[in-house]
Amino acid sequence: MRRSTFEAVTLAIVAGIADAVGYLSMGGVFAANMTGNTVLAGIAVAAVLLTRTPMTTVPNVVGQPFATAQRKLDGASLNSSFDTVQSTKPANQVIAQNPGGGSSVKEHTTVTLQVSAGPGTISVPAVDGDNYATAKAALENAGLVVARRIDTASTSVDRGIVIKTSPSAGTNVDRGSNVNVYVSTGPPQATVPNTVGESAAVARTTLVNAGFEVDQETQESTTVTAGNVISQTPAGGTSATRGALVTITVATEAPVSIPNVVGKSRDAAESELSQAGLTPRVSLVTVQDPTQAGIVISQTPDAGTSVRRGQPVRIMVGRFNQPTTTPNGGGDPTTTPTTPATPPGDGGPQGNGNGNAFGQGNGNGRTGGAGQ
Repeated sequence: MRRSTFEAVTLAIVAGIADAVGYLSMGGVFAANMTGNTVLAGIAVAAVLLTRTPMTTVPNVVGQPFATAQRKLDGASLNSSFDTVQSTKPANQVIAQNPGGGSSVKEHTTVTLQVSAGPGTISVPAVDGDNYATAKAALENAGLVVARRIDTASTSVDRGIVIKTSPSAGTNVDRGSNVNVYVSTGPPQATVPNTVGESAAVARTTLVNAGFEVDQETQESTTVTAGNVISQTPAGGTSATRGALVTITVATEAPVSIPNVVGKSRDAAESELSQAGLTPRVSLVTVQDPTQAGIVISQTPDAGTSVRRGQPVRIMVGRFNQPTTTPNGGGDPTTTPTTPATPPGDGGPQGNGNGNAFGQGNGNGRTGGAGQ
């Protein structure tokens, strides 16, 4: 009973008794009757006051911890009961009440509370081996939140496939918990070194140290030094899977096509052969036509033959012997060819030189050489 109610009852009874005493002092039957009526009226008022149930306002306890809600309801002269339900709200938090906050009810009315038991637990589904989209859908359908996709290199899991989750599959977690998904980017990547212009040996060492396999091809080149790298695949500076094959193309010396120098002067022929990367060798041969003197009569190997750079080429240069005239017994002059002395190492058509066709040894054949 509230204090105000008790005070009202007490005042009503006291007022009735006081009136009765006053009437009795007046004397007589009438006074006695009045006194009785007054007492009865006071008792009646007291009965009404005592039997009336006080009202109270229900406090709003939604969102508050259960213990706090109970204390507030008790302070408002209300009773409470509760049910627990799974919810995304924190455990032990009041999520609903009936009657609602602000309602006017009789004291000692029971207010029913719904209290969160938390989201409940769930076992993380196994999504290893799924693609990311499939894995994400499975986790979300199970009541979990995919917080992050973490791309990770892997030598055993294909690109785009889930490697694992964190927490791992089978772990019991609260419903609504965050899960990180690790997705394979394939084998680890590395930057391919640039080896163009380096020797094949240096290029191979550089690539192997960077984690790559090396294959080597060759290509003839007139611009890159033989043995150096002309190109590579993949190109330097690009990213490739560590352990991938890098092919280097290494320059080899291109063959030289022997130019045709027959009919040219000795000096012109030697110059042209040298410029072509060849080594001219000269042999002199006797000619009867003075116009062929100093002219290349033939060459070995023949024009158009492909040989290595630096290969010797033998050219046969004409040498004209001027005939001499002497008188005979009859007075008529006789022309006798004069064979000048052959310089050492310069073979004539009779092979009087010391060299062979390539200037080696003491040749005595018809193609005797200059012996240079």
